[in-house]
Amino acid sequence: MDTFITKKVDTTYNAGCHNLNYTWQDSMVAFFEPYFVADICAPGDYKHPAYKKFMADAAIMTDSVRERLPALVARALISTADYGEEVGNRLRKIDAKTCRLVPMPYYSLTANVVLYAGEEPLQSLFNLETSVIRYFIYQGDGLVGLIFYKKNPEDYSLGTTVDEYEKVLKNLPHVTKFLIQPDIKIKENQVGAPFLGYISNGHIIINSWWFGLFDVKRTGRPNGLIKISERYEEEYYTKLIEVYYSTKGTTLRDKIAAAYKSVLKQSASN
Repeated sequence: MDTFITKKVDTTYNAGCHNLNYTWQDSMVAFFEPYFVADICAPGDYKHPAYKKFMADAAIMTDSVRERLPALVARALISTADYGEEVGNRLRKIDAKTCRLVPMPYYSLTANVVLYAGEEPLQSLFNLETSVIRYFIYQGDGLVGLIFYKKNPEDYSLGTTVDEYEKVLKNLPHVTKFLIQPDIKIKENQVGAPFLGYISNGHIIINSWWFGLFDVKRTGRPNGLIKISERYEEEYYTKLIEVYYSTKGTTLRDKIAAAYKSVLKQSASN
């Protein structure tokens, strides 16, 4: 089976980075105005009171999170039995007494983005989420899971899907990392998985990794495509957030439109 592993890097900032195919619309600004964030705690703003409180709360809650880990792991081992041996083996490595719990700030795109005029830095439109504290769980040098502590109502949960983050971490420089959600998060609207990111020269850099098995086909007659083999593909990329929002299917216009539809749907169901 053929293997294809690629790396894509696009971190060069230039004048074209602000051309995100988005034009301010008064009607959209009026619609999203009730969801604007008045005091944004942006990525990289480590002096903001909200960031300082978040990190202090995370430190205070570490012992409580650690106490609940054994029960959460036991429950996850039952519920993830169908995921295969690899996930189970990773979970069994977790030792609540010796593992490291590293709080990971999580930033999501705010509705304020509809005010984007093509000049302000994009990180000023992302806000720190403080209602949930996320911890990366390390056992030795390896990332083995995530744990989520929700403040109100109080709740603890364990995440087992860490393959992508583990791969990304191995490729990242020694920088202050955070989770970055490129979708607009309003109320309880559905959003995609966050990326791992960091700040470089005043700009957000996002990182991702994916893999998969793909069929290699050729045209056959009279029945069309015929599978002839499989190949394994793996891709790691690192890019400016501006570059991400300039890509077809992920532009600011796309993200705003998706959030608009989500809010309308929520309103109709209430």
